[in-house]
Amino acid sequence: SWDDSEALLAQHSGFSPDKSDCVEFSAHEARSFAELLIKANPRNLELLFCPVRARVFVSEQWRQLVKHRGKFISQRSLGQYVKFIRVNLKKAERERQAGNAARQAKFLYYVQHKLYELEHNLLAGRPPEVQCPEPLRSAILRMRRGPWKGHWLGFDSMNPLLPLLCAAAISGVIIVLLWYVHDPNLDTMGLFATYFGFLIPAFACFWPQCIDLDLVTRKAETKLEEMVMEIERVQQKFPEEVDTKVLEHWG
Repeated sequence: SWDDSEALLAQHSGFSPDKSDCVEFSAHEARSFAELLIKANPRNLELLFCPVRARVFVSEQWRQLVKHRGKFISQRSLGQYVKFIRVNLKKAERERQAGNAARQAKFLYYVQHKLYELEHNLLAGRPPEVQCPEPLRSAILRMRRGPWKGHWLGFDSMNPLLPLLCAAAISGVIIVLLWYVHDPNLDTMGLFATYFGFLIPAFACFWPQCIDLDLVTRKAETKLEEMVMEIERVQQKFPEEVDTKVLEHWG
């Protein structure tokens, strides 16, 4: 069935099945969520900064919490971002060793997003953006989709014009050969040279550049070390811990 094929594709590609028709959600008990906030969990922290347009329902308790969201950015939250990045770099390395480029790219996506938040927002005294801005979003999507260096280039990861270019190349060869059969005196090599002289630059324009995930990893590791040194330099500007009084109205 279609569902079975999608599940099989997800199992082998590292991606989840298409969930465009599904409403995905997760739920936290209020006390558990608050405890994770105090521990500066990046996922929970960023929920406080979720864009208004992305909210479906907001309780009065949540509004009160969001009013004080800036107080949850502390030295501990900076450290938790660093820890989150390092954990996902290790997961990406495990997937690299297992030869699973799709899942390696998935964990590197988390790394890229949190590095951006840390460098451009938190350390600059700005709140997390949560949603990836451009051009970071496009770069991450391209990394997720591939193709990746050392892996087969499937048509699903190619520019949509590439199949048309391939069809044009094959059609051109057939036409020239048929023409040659009809007229043996035809300058076949000249026609081939002219035809492919136009096609080769077109292929060069639309053929996808392979993503080197190892290079992405090395750059991320270098950037992370820079961020660690920057945190050491500016951390005194941030409170050490979250003021738990902010959560008193949660009971």
